[in-house]
Amino acid sequence: MHIPEEHLAKIYDALTNGRKLEAVKIVREQTGANLLAAKREVERVEKELREKYPEKFPAQKSGCSSKAAVLILLFVLSLLTI
Repeated sequence: MHIPEEHLAKIYDALTNGRKLEAVKIVREQTGANLLAAKREVERVEKELREKYPEKFPAQKSGCSSKAAVLILLFVLSLLTI
């Protein structure tokens, strides 16, 4: 998926500041991707960033509640964009 270079900085900033939903929204707006494709792309970028710059990310919580919250928010976001 091609994300315009000028928007990558916004995505990196959102991810390193814990705003994953904002990153997904940017990807969707800039690429026209559906919600699932945008989420997967953001997760791919986040994984690369975490590997390259682990100090920029807070420790990940182990638990399913945060994952559930993200899924619920993504669902709500998808309803709002229809």
